[in-house]
Amino acid sequence: MAEDDKEQEELSEEQKIQILEKKNTSLKMLTTVLGGISFVLLLGIGTLGYLLADKPAVEFTTTTETSELKNKVEVQQANLEKLTAQFELLAQQRSSAAGIPREAAIEAQRDVIRLIKLMQSSMRDESRMIKGARSWYEHYNQLLEALRQKAKDRIIKLGSQPPPDADPVKKKKSTKSDDFSEALF
Repeated sequence: MAEDDKEQEELSEEQKIQILEKKNTSLKMLTTVLGGISFVLLLGIGTLGYLLADKPAVEFTTTTETSELKNKVEVQQANLEKLTAQFELLAQQRSSAAGIPREAAIEAQRDVIRLIKLMQSSMRDESRMIKGARSWYEHYNQLLEALRQKAKDRIIKLGSQPPPDADPVKKKKSTKSDDFSEALF
């Protein structure tokens, strides 16, 4: 024992620190290896327990709740079938050639075309009265022509023929006019 004490006294502090660090490193490695082995064992035991279990670990619903849910599903399927039938009927009415909304839309587009023609005619007449008004007339006339073409395209999409650009048969003026505006001019 006397020799051991002499050896310990002869070691410097740096050597003592190195010896302690070696012991600490080996303890860390041993702890890490044991932790890894424990994790693998726990994972294996859990998997084995899951595979050997006959019943599920948690029962979510009882049989009465299951039957109630099945009834609700049947009711929802019946509602879905009703809605599908209504949607098909609506689609038929929309594409029908004799549908009133379709005819009303066609007539509305024809009214838009008549209004645009009236505006173009009024603009043309006014631009003739004002000197230097040709540029704004041409600009706004192009915009109105684009709107008129869109209205014609909508009429075609609705399945009808757009009105002709110029009326081939002009109304002859009678001496007795029912329209007050025609009587003034």
